[in-house]
Amino acid sequence: MSQENRLLQGGIFSSLVRFALPFLAAALLQQLYGTVDTLTVGRLSANAAAGLSAISTGAQIIYMVTTLVMGLATGGTVLIGQYVGSGQQENVKRAIGTMFPVFGIAAVVLSALLVGFSGGIVRLMQVPEAAAPAARQYLIICGAGMIFVTGYNMVSGILRGLGDSKTPMLLVAIACVINIIGDIVLVGPMQMGAAGAAVATIVAQAVSFLSSLFILKRRKDFPLTFRRSSFALKKEQARLLLKLGVPVALQDFCIGISFALISAFVNRLGLEQSACVGVASRISTIAMLAATAFMSAIAAMTAQNMGGGQPGRAVQSMKWGMVISAVLSFAACAVVECFPAAVLGFFTDDAGVIAQGVLYLRSNMLDVALVPFVFCMNGFFSGCGHTGFSMANNLISTFGVRVAGTLLISLLPGATMFHIGLAAPAASAAQIVIEVVYLASGRWRRGDMFSQQKLDEVTA
Repeated sequence: MSQENRLLQGGIFSSLVRFALPFLAAALLQQLYGTVDTLTVGRLSANAAAGLSAISTGAQIIYMVTTLVMGLATGGTVLIGQYVGSGQQENVKRAIGTMFPVFGIAAVVLSALLVGFSGGIVRLMQVPEAAAPAARQYLIICGAGMIFVTGYNMVSGILRGLGDSKTPMLLVAIACVINIIGDIVLVGPMQMGAAGAAVATIVAQAVSFLSSLFILKRRKDFPLTFRRSSFALKKEQARLLLKLGVPVALQDFCIGISFALISAFVNRLGLEQSACVGVASRISTIAMLAATAFMSAIAAMTAQNMGGGQPGRAVQSMKWGMVISAVLSFAACAVVECFPAAVLGFFTDDAGVIAQGVLYLRSNMLDVALVPFVFCMNGFFSGCGHTGFSMANNLISTFGVRVAGTLLISLLPGATMFHIGLAAPAASAAQIVIEVVYLASGRWRRGDMFSQQKLDEVTA
């Protein structure tokens, strides 16, 4: 049975787990080479605190920009999954062909903006003076390589929409190995610091993207032929891609802006506080990997099942995703809460950074216990085509709670990193309340993206 059929038939628990495990493995590998950036700079760089601060700020900006691409890729996953579920093979080809020119344009624009405005971004982020040159170098190098980052995420979105979660895992594994080798050489013996970490990351992404094109071209079951005429922008598919992807892209971009603002607030407190947020954020992100993986798997599985007229199966996939990811996230949260200094010490031996990081993790890790519910419902609503709701909910909680809370707390006399860390779990709690109300309302069933009338119009 093909993977796409397994998503539409068979046991829900086993189908979801089989599909989600490669997502989880890919997420682990992706975080591994991101973690190696932080680890090598923190331990091998001549000025660890400045290097960590530069990577913390630079990586936050790059992540914020990359989320635009990832949002569009999610739109592609949902659109392709919808067509697969409803048996529209010709529209699957049109959607894939349309994604190539759309993502190519996005890559050129994003690259130009990052390289051209790197200095202004560093000043806007209030990066400590000792870390500012390295942060600017990091942004320029990563910005110049956005074509590879964009290409990798596009191909991954296409494959996941088709029901293939294993190939994206292979691509990340390739990038991971190359990035680790590059980090060790460039940050260690060559002492390139944050710039070396950026070069290693972009080279790894380039090899991964080029490998993905090679793999697609050789796959006999890939629905698109590699001819120039195949990569034409189709108006209807482009409209639907943007309708599904833009809300997710804007949502994630604005969330990235919120974290950039939070970093700017914290940067004003000092170099150690700035560095500790970079390290602690890496730790909490790793702890959230299970929830992140199941969110992506649920979005693809929901898209196919809603397209195939099986909403009950989609709901059950969301519920099972919550249970599994919650168990894994709770375990990760418990480990970090019990041994925060030891976990931080794995990344840096700077006593000041570790001390500030312990305070931050004590409160911020509560967010890890809540995100399985937030992420799995987000994946479900996105798969249903309700990306607009997910965007509105995320923006309200992010700016209304997380950013506003961080700003207010940072201005209070005697506020510590522990108090600043409370803003994230408060925002997630607000999201859960809104999502539960929306789920109970049943409005997710009325998405026009999956109505038969709309499918008929698109086919025509």
